[in-house]
Amino acid sequence: MASTTDFLWYLSTAVVGCATIPALGKLFRSKVLVPRYCAVQDLEQAGKPRSKPKLKGQAVICGGSVAGLLAAAVAIDHYESVLIIEAEENLIDSGSNWKFDDGIRLSPDGVPIHVNPRSRVKQYTSTHAYMPMCFRTLRNLFPSYQEEIEKLGLEERFHDTKFHVAGFPLFGAFDDGPDTSVLWVTRGTLEPLIRKLVLQDKPGIQFTEGTVTGFQRSTDGKSIDELNWRNPKGATLAIQNPSLVIDATGTTQAGFKWLSKAGFDIPAGLRAQYQVPLHYVTTLLRVPPHLRGKLPLENSWDETDWIYVYLPDFSKETGILSIGIVDRDKILICCGGWGDLPRPHSIPEIKQYVHNLQAQRPIDARIFELLDFFEEHIDELNPTYTDASQNICSYIQYHTLAASLPSNFVAIGDSVLQLNPIFGQGVTLTAIEALTLDSILRQTDTSNLYDISARFFKLLAGRLDYAWFVFRSRVYLTYNLTLYRNSTKDTDYLLPFTIPVEVEDKSIRRLARWYSGAVMKLAFRDPSVADSLAKIRGFAVPQTDLLAPSILARVLWMGLTNQ
Repeated sequence: MASTTDFLWYLSTAVVGCATIPALGKLFRSKVLVPRYCAVQDLEQAGKPRSKPKLKGQAVICGGSVAGLLAAAVAIDHYESVLIIEAEENLIDSGSNWKFDDGIRLSPDGVPIHVNPRSRVKQYTSTHAYMPMCFRTLRNLFPSYQEEIEKLGLEERFHDTKFHVAGFPLFGAFDDGPDTSVLWVTRGTLEPLIRKLVLQDKPGIQFTEGTVTGFQRSTDGKSIDELNWRNPKGATLAIQNPSLVIDATGTTQAGFKWLSKAGFDIPAGLRAQYQVPLHYVTTLLRVPPHLRGKLPLENSWDETDWIYVYLPDFSKETGILSIGIVDRDKILICCGGWGDLPRPHSIPEIKQYVHNLQAQRPIDARIFELLDFFEEHIDELNPTYTDASQNICSYIQYHTLAASLPSNFVAIGDSVLQLNPIFGQGVTLTAIEALTLDSILRQTDTSNLYDISARFFKLLAGRLDYAWFVFRSRVYLTYNLTLYRNSTKDTDYLLPFTIPVEVEDKSIRRLARWYSGAVMKLAFRDPSVADSLAKIRGFAVPQTDLLAPSILARVLWMGLTNQ
């Protein structure tokens, strides 16, 4: 569990590495901190041919959604063959050719909603956000990535989410450039794109329809020597001696259960979880070309991406608002947040929701002008409204149990870490996990074939713990706003109705939170600090960058002078 001890380790390593000798500090950061906490250095090799002979045997991937697809794209570079076992038939036959707008129907209450084509991904038609590391990964893994996005009429654009807290602008954006760009798209556009890239750029990956049902433990207890699965006809089949088993089953986290059932020593407490009620409604408006030039936007339609994000002052409310252009032909509006909030299913209800937000600085008047425009032209916008909920966030801390894990088992995506979806980190973290797997497999040959699991989860822990534990919590600015920064868990712990992890209480990590609060204050005053925060939030640099001497000295001065 991360604690004050972890924070002091971050502090000591940053001070020793960065304050004593600048050149040594840079070397220490590059050789120790960046590879421990980031996957950015792994990008260089991703997608390139393996320098060593391929590993013998077959890698089997349980699940064919984004996590399974990225895992397969990595595994095929290292193993003789790769098999994805996926339960949804349409993913095998036509999943790369879906059109997101297919399957609109009316709910029992008469609300137009999407028929979700992904029965196992409840939030498939809901709001998703992606960070630059996600697209840097896709660019490196798939040679035809650029060609395919151009066929879709898409291009990567500057990642500026226009964050505001209670109406106040929050972070400065990344510097514009190829490492700070994203596709502003829906999940219904991104996932079929990734599936198509896997099919055409990674030959040798096999897909089969079926459901994995469990594992069998080897006689020496050190590996999985049989994987059991059921085909669509109900027949139970087995794959003998898989070289690698990758759990990509998502929120069901089925691998965790299969390991215990197979007889591996997996304590129930390995899965840390807390409860927080989350609910949000995604509105999609399909904007025809003749209306795009009439929208009351700050810039033209073609020059606009994300428009506005409102985050709450938790001392007063828990609702969010997010609005922007996606897929280059739609407006997305997300309303919701923590606890029991209104669930708007029409433009008038969205307008009322926005009016009720307790902003301490007025929300941009253009937002209300946009909503008025949408209401006036609603018959031409073909709106849909999709509800999504989540109550459990969890982290299976496999890295603490390396000695008991089968050597040929790994897990990625929600199968290992399920965060609060409101912050849009999930798909980007899955890309980071795929890069981590690639890094481990590039170091693997016959001499270290039997500790893949231990090495993978050890490296992954440094990169995931930040998202789960990061030192950030309640912050009081000169505006007396209650703010938060990057770990969704610490944000969720601000709220009185959150039920914490069983062995924790919500007051943990005070020192780290104090420091994070001071850095947040600096970010409102200093664009360079804001830029560092934004890059850390995007997993592009190590969190220890917040302990750079220039920032550390100013934070300590703020503490001494009681600013």
